[in-house]
Amino acid sequence: MPYIVVRDASAQNGSIQIHDLAFNKSQANPVLDPVPQSPVHVRTPVWGIEFGKLPVLNTVGANVTTQGSATGVLAYILRRVEDGNGDALTVPNAVAIVNGIKTIVEGGGVLNLAALDALVPADFDGAGSNSTGDVEELIRIISGESYTVPSTTQIQDNGGLIAVLADDFFGSDVKRLVTNDLSWRTSFESGALRALTANNTVTLYEPDGALTV
Repeated sequence: MPYIVVRDASAQNGSIQIHDLAFNKSQANPVLDPVPQSPVHVRTPVWGIEFGKLPVLNTVGANVTTQGSATGVLAYILRRVEDGNGDALTVPNAVAIVNGIKTIVEGGGVLNLAALDALVPADFDGAGSNSTGDVEELIRIISGESYTVPSTTQIQDNGGLIAVLADDFFGSDVKRLVTNDLSWRTSFESGALRALTANNTVTLYEPDGALTV
């Protein structure tokens, strides 16, 4: 099921609401009805490149750690994507990648593996590289889920960028449309989601980065 991603750069967190998913909280019977899906307060993307949020990387020999916490897409790219030589990216290079992703999202473009591979120095998902990016995880952050890499987190050792096999830095605070609730499809075809996508306010992304149609 798709994720709702805000593409309007001027939107504020929570300012976009969707009220026509079944059931609406104000109308649901807590005894008989499933968990209400509405209203959805759509979260804006967490880019992590805003003023005052950029982390510093501390390098001692081959070891690279974060000095200060990193958040959002920038934190994910720094921790999960290599520089093309097996090592961690510099902050400026990671920022450039995030800006490339941001441009795609705000343009309503496809954000699949091919699109991401075109932005990063090596394969996004680790095919022939030390990268361990996952498209759906990235979509989760872009759809507003919090992701924070704490200060002093080691991202590189003498073997290069450290492969992340299990990532526990997600906040699990994003709204994903429910598999068995087809009211989102009705909303997408003729309701609130239709209006929001038609005026380029939001885009619906599938877990693989394709656009929902």
